[in-house]
Formats: sequence, structure tokens, C-alpha cells
Amino acid sequence: MALVDRSAPLPTTRCFPHTDNDPLNKVDPLGLRPGDAQFEEWELDCALSLHDVARFRVNVFFHERGMGAVFRIIPSSVPTFASLALPDVIARFAERPHGLVLVTGPTGSGKSTTLAAMVDWINERELGANTKSFTAALRAALREDPDVILVGEMRDLETIELALTAAETGHLVLATLHTVSAWKTVDRIVSVFPADQQEQIRTQLAGSLEGIVAQVLLPRADKPGRVAAHEICVATPAVKALIRDGKVHQIQTAIQTGTKLGMQTLSGTIARLAMEGKITKQVAEQAQLDYCGAIDLVAPAGAPPSTSYATAGAGGASAAPSVRKTAYGA
Repeated sequence: MALVDRSAPLPTTRCFPHTDNDPLNKVDPLGLRPGDAQFEEWELDCALSLHDVARFRVNVFFHERGMGAVFRIIPSSVPTFASLALPDVIARFAERPHGLVLVTGPTGSGKSTTLAAMVDWINERELGANTKSFTAALRAALREDPDVILVGEMRDLETIELALTAAETGHLVLATLHTVSAWKTVDRIVSVFPADQQEQIRTQLAGSLEGIVAQVLLPRADKPGRVAAHEICVATPAVKALIRDGKVHQIQTAIQTGTKLGMQTLSGTIARLAMEGKITKQVAEQAQLDYCGAIDLVAPAGAPPSTSYATAGAGGASAAPSVRKTAYGA
């Protein structure tokens, strides 16, 4: 849903009927014209900025009555690690010199917000505004000496392959997937490739992966709004070995035994949020059923306290990372 100040002068939104007699030869407010490659695909993902109003993530599409669009509001200010109360280990992921960091979760789970906090201090080029082709920009990035590359969603084989190559060649690559656990994330990446390539991909992924953050948003009980529940997997030598050997289901056990490194399971995080009164027991039980497959409101032994980036001590990741060079964003 988009909220708009109707007193401000805004572009007129039109819906063009899609009929045999109308070739859609008009120009819509987003600059989509017949003959454009994106137009011919009948789908368009882009960003739209209205000065002094808001910025939107936009999907334009056809339906039975013509052309339609969905607008999702993007906050004008980028949230900080402190305002999001993100665990310290996520800040440490952002400070890695190279490798692959994945932020995953269902649609609307705050992946883009978490990524925005991680790359707030990086200069970006944006698809559509600064570069025309997503895959061409990724290939060019390898020759332009960036330190950090923001891929956005790894939605197909070519994008995943390029992201792995970039991570292997000394870049820090940040990307997203629509998965809700660490092991499912690894399984999704590997399964995209043909069977005869999967062993090689497991080796590449094991060599480049630095961490996985799976998250969901849950309605708060203590105040208005939502709170993020995270599953965090640090790519330790043990985790990398499980990936290489194809034993991805055992990653969950590695997370449970890696709490001292900042790892945490989604189920354990949901349980802790319930015990802290941040979400209700009913919300916690439903979330564990939806995302974890079983109800377990007892926090696992040795679960990390709910410390955040804002409260990290001298040994934590509280210092702002040094400025690095350009990255590409989707």
C-alpha cells in the first residue's frame, strides 16, 4: 500500500487497456514505452522517487483489465544497526574483507532493511539508474575493483554463478534469497544447478561463504510494530565441511553448538523473544510452526543474550567500519 499526499503535484497514473486495437503506444508515468526490452517482457521491477514525498519499490505488470503496478514504500532514511537492534555478528559480517554473506527470509521480512543498514556507508550504483543490465554490471564489477558488491536477490543460475565467482575473487558479496533457514539456503543454491555441477558448486560455496542471516518479522506485544527474529549461521570450518560433503541438514546442529560464535537458531530466537515479552506466546507458537515445523518455547541451553550492535562492548563490533569503494545494488 502506498500513502501519498494528494495536495502535492504527482504524475497521473493511467491504466492502458490491453486489446488487439491498442498497442499500448502511450507513455506511462514510469517511462515504460513499447519497444523497450523491459516492456516486451511485460514485467518491470524498478524504483521510483517522488521529490519531497517518498521513494518506492515498484513492480509493473499486466492483468486482465490492462496494466497495473504495486508500490512498496522505501524509508527515506536508512536505519542503523542500533535502531534495528541487530545482533553483533551481523555487523561483523559486513566488515569481512571478502566472501559471501546471505540475508534470507520470506517476502516482507526486512531483508532489504538489514542490507541497507549493512551498506549505508558504501557508495552504490543502482540497476536502472546507473546501469542497464544486471548481469553485465556484475561482470563489469569484477574489473572495476570494488570492495563490496550488493547483488540483491540471487534468483537464477547465472546470478548465483556470478556472485560465487565475485566472492571467490576477493570481493565481499551481499545477496538475498527467499529461504527461512541456513540449511535450506545452502540447499536452494546447490539445487539450482544441474546434478553434474552440484559437487563443484558445493565446493565453491563452502570456500566463499562467510555467513547466513535468515529472518522473519513478528508482531510485537510490548509496543506497536514488529520485531525481527534471526537465525544466524557463521561459516566455520565445520559448517564448510558439511556443505562440501552434502550434509546440509546437519548445519542446524552446528548452529546449536556454535552459540559462542554468535550463532542462533530461528526457533531459539523466537522462544527468547517470547520469554522477554516482546511477542506473545501465541505468536511464538504459530511462528515456530510456520517456519521451524515444531513448537519449542524453551530457549536452548547456552542461548546468547539479546545483546545488539548498540550495546556491544569494546571487544564487539561497535566501531563504524572503514569506508570502502563502490558496490552494485539491485
